[in-house]
Amino acid sequence: MENHKPYVILHIRDTEPFHCESQFDEKGEPVAYMCQFEAPPLNRLAPISTDFFTIDCKEKKDRFTCFITSKKRSFIHPLPPPIYQNSTISTEPAKVSKHWIIVGYESKEPPYLDKPQSFHDVLRFPINFQAYKIPTIGAVDINGEPVFVKKNRDIERFLVIKEAFELGKYRKTYELASDALESYPQSIFTSDFLRYKIKALVEEDLKEHTDEIVKLSKEFIRRFTSDENLPEVLLHLARVYTTLGFYNDADYYFKRLVDEHKNSKFADLGEIYWGDRYHLAGDDNRAVEHYLNAYYHAKDVDTASLAAYKIALRSFEHHKLDEAIAFLKKIWDKNRLFLLKNPDDAHKLARKLAAKKVYDFAIDINRALLDSMEQMDDRYETLLYEIAKWYEAKGDLQSAIAWYKKYLDAFAFGQYSDHIKQHLDALFVESNEANATEALRQYDRLIREYEGSAIADKALVAKISILLKQKRYDEILALVDQIQAIKDSEAKKRAETMFQEAVNTLFDDAAHEQVCKIGIVMVEKYGVNVAPKHESYLYDCYVKYARYEEALRLAQNHLSDKKVSDRLTWLCRTVAMLTALERYKEAYDALKDFKALAGKKQAKVCPNLPLNEVKIDYALGKYASVITTIHELSKVRNDDMRMADLYRLGYDAARKSGDQLQQIWMLKTLVALQNSKASHPYSPWAEFELIRLYKLKKAYEKALQVAEAMEKLELKGEERARWFYEKGVLYEWLGKKERAEKIFESCSDLKEGGAWQKLCKEALSL
Repeated sequence: MENHKPYVILHIRDTEPFHCESQFDEKGEPVAYMCQFEAPPLNRLAPISTDFFTIDCKEKKDRFTCFITSKKRSFIHPLPPPIYQNSTISTEPAKVSKHWIIVGYESKEPPYLDKPQSFHDVLRFPINFQAYKIPTIGAVDINGEPVFVKKNRDIERFLVIKEAFELGKYRKTYELASDALESYPQSIFTSDFLRYKIKALVEEDLKEHTDEIVKLSKEFIRRFTSDENLPEVLLHLARVYTTLGFYNDADYYFKRLVDEHKNSKFADLGEIYWGDRYHLAGDDNRAVEHYLNAYYHAKDVDTASLAAYKIALRSFEHHKLDEAIAFLKKIWDKNRLFLLKNPDDAHKLARKLAAKKVYDFAIDINRALLDSMEQMDDRYETLLYEIAKWYEAKGDLQSAIAWYKKYLDAFAFGQYSDHIKQHLDALFVESNEANATEALRQYDRLIREYEGSAIADKALVAKISILLKQKRYDEILALVDQIQAIKDSEAKKRAETMFQEAVNTLFDDAAHEQVCKIGIVMVEKYGVNVAPKHESYLYDCYVKYARYEEALRLAQNHLSDKKVSDRLTWLCRTVAMLTALERYKEAYDALKDFKALAGKKQAKVCPNLPLNEVKIDYALGKYASVITTIHELSKVRNDDMRMADLYRLGYDAARKSGDQLQQIWMLKTLVALQNSKASHPYSPWAEFELIRLYKLKKAYEKALQVAEAMEKLELKGEERARWFYEKGVLYEWLGKKERAEKIFESCSDLKEGGAWQKLCKEALSL
């Protein structure tokens, strides 16, 4: 402001000198300016409009030009280089410069400038300051000593770090940020260096760098409590604790983020990731509550889109199809680029929608993907074919034909071209959807009016034929009773043939998609003859539904196969099913046969054989063998959660053998595995039993370590009371009576602590 009139200064800079010129109106007043640069900037410049200027930049061939249109009074002037760079001041303004300014103003005269005086008789000459130069030493400190500044200043380092992160070079970002923190520990950018170091680790691999992210984030929170980027760091820390399975810690930081920084966009993101934490814990109702909070309070469309997408995913998982589609369509209508930014994920979503028969939406996504990619893209052909196939599936045969033709025009010898050429011939016959629909209506009328007659039988056969061509297999299955009632033998034979074709197709589709329920129904209700290539699929389905008897029968049918490899595969499965059915003697005999036949190929043919072998040995009382095998397996399967069941068996085997050391080893290894996987099927039994054994050994310190580590189990009721009691007793035995007393007090305050709470109270009174 000058004299209550606003003005602005527009700076135009480049690393190389460039030319700017003015354009004048009929009054001689400058109204626009054009600046030409040798090369375009790295980032595209969008048009800008302010109260004083409109700026529009365009690239033509090898030059880059910016047009600045003035909305009010203005003038342009080049700034001369510093005196230390050019000691001569020219009499005329430079035609090229690295730095130009345009001043826009509303007053009659330029701000802070008097009207230049005009002289008719003048003598112009350049002024040279070279003779007046004196020696300089640069900046000095408080003692008058020269200050030496490193060439790479901290702001430059910060910009380099930021650019590396934006380019996705996360390892480079981490290294640059680490070096900057070391080189500039007192910089005003210290918090940014530390923040980018954390962000780089998160983006590179959050799961791999959990410990370091926690350490750095806590350092940031401690040092920069008022930093504007604190919400972002709180979000990273909460996400890491979620990944580690430390949900209480995650909840603390999510709550702090949402409560203390509710106006930050990271608070909205925090709500979304907080929802993910509850989803991982199996509480999808709480998860959706947080997603909805983010959705309704989001401050930008991308965050709202992410929240809506998460809600849609949870809705899909809980078979709430209408709700999922509603949220996805909101994203599609307002921010479809969010769904399309990852083409592979968008394609998977389209396929998922098509599988749910939401064909219109699936087609829209595939068409948008086609519009965004070149024909040379590997996905283009499949997308084109799927659009045609989905149009056909939704009954729009005319559109299906058009898209099939588009496919053949683009890929005359493509992956699907032969199939499409044959399919089009059949499709053209029934392409008039109205005729097919009308025909079905007429057939239904004939079946109804001439029930029990030859006319009705033939109408039923014709109806099945149309339904089969239209792939409406479920409707054909619903006609099974009517087919059985057909009196005409020839018509009945044709109907049964088409019915069986529908059943076989449904079974083949189920096997291809690995859908077990449909496959089993087709076999058991409609008598599908299972081809050898689908028997493994059927076996897996029986196992999935714990139909072990059926799975065993299927496996035993192959114990005489000619190919040794096939016989071994099914013999391995026989061992597994006999073990699952607890027919251990038979399982042991099958196990011996397998080992004799497989020789050294046991591990390759049947990798899970040792797991079943342990259960068999235990059931047959071979406890020493059980313990030995478990030790061997732990060396190669130490992170396999299935080992938890074996460690439990190993403990029982050691207990029955009277081997207390092996009992401790089994329990200790079981607890360690559960903690590493954040899954505790045998807790708190395993921990309490391990504490008991350590107490018998008088290893109170070790017992206390186990008890302290149980904090994360979130025990309740009597289990929590017992945990307090065990800790209190151990602290008392170790001479830490004050600590023990506090624990007993906490135990006494519990609700529903049962007998263990009474023991705590008794211990406290003593």
